[in-house]
Amino acid sequence: MIVLREIREEWPEIFDVIKKLSAGVELSREDELWLNELSSVSGWDRSDVIDDLVNLNIDPSKRAERYLKLFRKYYREALDFAKQNNTTQAGEKIWGAVVALIKYYAAIKHVPIIHWNRSKLERFISNQLPKNQRKLFRDLLDKASVMHEHFYEKHLDEIIQAL
Repeated sequence: MIVLREIREEWPEIFDVIKKLSAGVELSREDELWLNELSSVSGWDRSDVIDDLVNLNIDPSKRAERYLKLFRKYYREALDFAKQNNTTQAGEKIWGAVVALIKYYAAIKHVPIIHWNRSKLERFISNQLPKNQRKLFRDLLDKASVMHEHFYEKHLDEIIQAL
């Protein structure tokens, strides 16, 4: 499959992790660090990242419902954290929700997306979505990206946090 070939060429260390996960082989400390990094950059729980990695070779359309469930899960968690005034966790969960939503739309169109690569998300929006939806999705991705950054940098000022 094209996605696995791309991963093998661009991220050989991730490709090795995928092979080990698929074969049920024990992961090394370095492999575990890669999984943690992917979880961090995607805003997804480690178990959801693992599920996505081991299913990269499946037709994305067969995973659409899974991505919709992930969107709902992370969106609900974002709202819960927001109610608790935990903007850093809310920000990370909203990032995970938007990533899942984009993957959902991509899956409907049979387009696999490597979710830890922002440029791949951007390319899908620009090339696969109808023109009347592009601005909405670009705005979602841009706003969610700010919240994702906030998770790491805690940079939102008090006025924004109060909204």
